[in-house]
Amino acid sequence: MNPTTPPTRLISWLGTATLTLGLWEIATPIALGHDFTGVRTLPAAFTGGTVLVVVSLIPAMTPLHARWTAPLLTVAGWWIVAGPWLASRPNPLSLVNDLAVGGAAALAGLALSSLTRPRRVA
Repeated sequence: MNPTTPPTRLISWLGTATLTLGLWEIATPIALGHDFTGVRTLPAAFTGGTVLVVVSLIPAMTPLHARWTAPLLTVAGWWIVAGPWLASRPNPLSLVNDLAVGGAAALAGLALSSLTRPRRVA
């Protein structure tokens, strides 16, 4: 294997994993039984999940073009982590879910950035 080529199988797997996380984040309000009286609950989960789904389609489909998606996944992950405090959601299930999904997305973005960075060969 050429040391300058990124491992496309691992990049594609990370893209698929973050796609699954994004779909779960979209389905979270229904799956966890949130009351939809709060205006911020549904839009926060929907926008965070949608950003994850759209951005993760690039590494899942074309792993060699995934370099620019890594910082976006990292920022989207931290945004989901900060979501419960920004939306003032006191629901403990929502807090744990957002910490897990956002943390996993941020770690996937960091892993993608280290996998897709240019490598120098001596």
